[in-house]
Amino acid sequence: MALKLITIDDEKYVRDFLIEEINKNFQNIIDVRGQAASIKDGLALINRIKPDIVLLDIELEDGVSFDILKRLEKIDFEIIFITGFDNKAIQAIKLGALDYLLKPIDEEELEEALNKAISNRKEKKRNSTQESTEVASQFYNTEKKEHIVLKTSDTVHLVKLD
Repeated sequence: MALKLITIDDEKYVRDFLIEEINKNFQNIIDVRGQAASIKDGLALINRIKPDIVLLDIELEDGVSFDILKRLEKIDFEIIFITGFDNKAIQAIKLGALDYLLKPIDEEELEEALNKAISNRKEKKRNSTQESTEVASQFYNTEKKEHIVLKTSDTVHLVKLD
């Protein structure tokens, strides 16, 4: 299953370039699900798509993209910041940036950042699967079945049958 990606950048030509590069180099691995140019539209897109990877410009038409991240309850996607300014790098890293690309975007740096994001997502999925298997096996081997294990996209729940 392809990873879901969205791009949030106020410059359409940048969004178009990113999408073109992703479609060219990551076909069947990454599926571009949407794009936005503002904080408002970007936040709505994240909540609707539930992406695995977000390419995020720092300076948007209606403010700074850090405001998007501050409004989310949980950040469960890989963030690659893209910007024309390098003075926001420290803040981006503190907010969990996987990578930080300066404009004009170098194709090789973009590919490298996306490969890191793909690796991170695979590792998280592997750890999640292993965790749910361990929890399930703990309770499967008991004589009387009192619990059921339910797995959501981000956690494992142990629910009593009664």
